[in-house]
Amino acid sequence: MRERLIWLAVALGGVWLSVALISIFAPDFVSGSEQEHIPIAALITWVPGLFATRSVLNELVRRRQPGKVAPEQAWMGVALLTGGIWAAVM
Repeated sequence: MRERLIWLAVALGGVWLSVALISIFAPDFVSGSEQEHIPIAALITWVPGLFATRSVLNELVRRRQPGKVAPEQAWMGVALLTGGIWAAVM
């Protein structure tokens, strides 16, 4: 059980670390006649982060049936794949 919580933390930590780094380091959107800088990535990146969090929790927590135990490799695979995708997005 503890290993599963670690992989869940890895997946969610990867998502939100990527969201934070994207929000901090993404260039601003410059628009208007006065060349206003709008941090568009910081404003909208958390929405896909919430969807990714929901998907990870849905996959790793909610869909597990009480009688069936998922192998640790499935948890590790979901965590590493999620972290890899968000690292590529970042």
